[in-house]
Order: sequence, then C-alpha cells, then structure tokens
Amino acid sequence: GGSAAGGSAAGGSAAGGSAAGGTSAGDGGLVVTDAGVCASLPFAAPCDDAIARATTAPAASTWGAPGTFTVTTQTFANPHPRANGPVVVYRPVGQSGVPVLFFSHAFGATDPDLYLDLFEMLASQGYAVVYVPYPTLLAALRPLEERYDVLFQGFQTAVTTLGATIDTARVGFFGHSFGAGATPEMARRGFVTQGWGSNGRFMFIMAPWYSWGRAYGTLPTDVRTVIQVYADDEVNDHQTAVEDIWNRLPAGIERAWMTVRSDFCGCGLNATHTVPMSRVGITMNPENTVNGHDRWVVWRRLHALAVYAFTQSAQARAVAMGPDTDLGAFLGCGGRPVRPLEVSATTPLPAPCHAYRFPQSSRCMFADPGPCP
Repeated sequence: GGSAAGGSAAGGSAAGGSAAGGTSAGDGGLVVTDAGVCASLPFAAPCDDAIARATTAPAASTWGAPGTFTVTTQTFANPHPRANGPVVVYRPVGQSGVPVLFFSHAFGATDPDLYLDLFEMLASQGYAVVYVPYPTLLAALRPLEERYDVLFQGFQTAVTTLGATIDTARVGFFGHSFGAGATPEMARRGFVTQGWGSNGRFMFIMAPWYSWGRAYGTLPTDVRTVIQVYADDEVNDHQTAVEDIWNRLPAGIERAWMTVRSDFCGCGLNATHTVPMSRVGITMNPENTVNGHDRWVVWRRLHALAVYAFTQSAQARAVAMGPDTDLGAFLGCGGRPVRPLEVSATTPLPAPCHAYRFPQSSRCMFADPGPCP
C-alpha cells in the first residue's frame, strides 16, 4: 500500500465540491474563477512541459531551477538482506562536503528515473541525493518495519561510502507516499540516533501514506518541516498526514502545511497523487510528467527549504514555509497566475475531495501483525 505509481489519476468520486464552478473563456482553455479546493472530474489533459512549457518557470536566480553543477550518478549495493536494488546517489561533479538529502520513494516506484528530474535539479544545485529502493512484495514477517530498515541501512551505507564528499551536519529527509510516511522515522533515526543535521536539518513530506515510526516527539525542534497534500489525490487520505504525522510532531517544531490545488488553461495542472513523479513512459500514467506543478510546487519549495535549513535565509524561508504562495503564471489565458498554494503554519488544511484508496479509517488493516500502533 501507499502509492499506485502507474494508476489512474482520475479515480474516485468527487466528494468536496467543484473548483471550476465559475469559469470564463480564456486563451487556450477555461479559467477557474472561484476559490474552491476540489476539481471537477474528469480532469483536463495534463500539461506536459516536454512538449510545450505551459507555465512560466522559476527564474534561474531563485529556487527550483537547474543549477550550474554537472551531475554524476553513483551506485553501490545495500547490504540489507532484503534490499531491492542498489543505492543510487546523484551528486555534483568535483564537489566535496556537500549537504546530503535522503529520499524515500512511493510504493512500487523502485525505478529512480520516476523522480530523475527532481534529483538532477537538486544535485545540479550542489546537493547529494540518496535514493534507496525497498521491497514491495509481502515477503517478510514484518514487511513494514523491514522496509523502513532497508531504507535506513541504505542511507547509512551511503554515508559510509560517500565519506568526505558529503556533510552529515547538513541533512534533509524527503519522501513521497509510502516514503513520505516513512520520512519522520527516517529523520528520527538520522537526527536523534545518528546525530546528523547539527548545522541544519529538514523534512519535506509529500502525500503521505500511513506512518509506522515511533517517538516522533523526540525529533529536534529545529527540524524545519513541510507537509504537502495534493487536493485531488485519490490514493492517500489527507487526514493521515494530520493524524500520523502533523499531530505527532513535537511542540515548537517549525512546520508548514501546503494544500496544492488543480488548475487548467487548455491543459491541466492536476493536483493528483503523482505530482512529484516524472517519466510517463515508465508507468504509462499521463499525469507523471514534468510541468509547472513540479517546478513551482515541489522543486522550488524543496530547494528553498534546503537553503533555509542550511543558511537561515529569510528569503528562502518565505518560499519554503510561506507566506509566499506563488505558483507562477500560465503562458496562455492572458498570463493569469496559477492558483496559489494554501499554506498554514498552525492548522492542517486536509480538504478531502475524493474517495480515497487508503482512508485513515482503514489504517489498522495495513498494520504489521500484532496490535495496530
């Protein structure tokens, strides 16, 4: 459970109302004019920037744009006996002592190319990005716990193997779906058990599945944390992000909740479960494409969060945590702005829109054997 990397993005029935109730004709499509959260179904065909850039891109001088470093890829074995493939590291050529970002992927997304554009952007900006595949077959007695162990042993192996090329005093953990649910536990093991991140640390959590870790209240309060949910996600219940993660974080931790909404102008920026993914050819899901939501929602916010965590930049903080909610503008439709993020530093904004494949009410059905934690 956790993510259907290749599943339909238009599944489920609308439950939270329409975001397209008031519309007007625009250059190349309809223009959303109301302030609703949920999109009407069916979604517009997804914008695909590989064909034509449908929206403006973040400026090269800001966050979320490709950097100047050439990216190299390194692979090595994960020694965990249930490892599901090699550890893959993306890092800038010729650089040492760079911050390191540990990524936990969605269930079934065992091909790192599904997130390649994101990884290469980060590495080109001067970060090492570590990807660890975990098993997706129910082959272990305690599969959820063992998946977490596979992830973290891969991360530890990367630290040992990379040595002085990375700086474990500046560390971020980020993840998507099942991997997003795993991220607080990965961070707890890294920051509390290993002592990483003494000069800056963060978590960036995207559309999380159930979270099975322990003692999240022991996380240091200087772990800057962003939780993103995608309004038209039909896979993972947004309430899971509230109950499994937001409500379990320590008091005083700096956090931001971001709800991302769909928008369209001839094509759709659809806020579905697979927003962070790219490479349609791997999954045959047309939503897994790079477009403005990737660049502005994920890349720009994640990059800014890293800059803020590691340098305390006030400008980066405004983008990473709010109040900046800008998602660029369409090139058509008169150049109107894309619907902004909904951001809160104090209150979750779960905004359910569809029937979820994994509702929070079914959490204990997917627990390991024994009492549901």
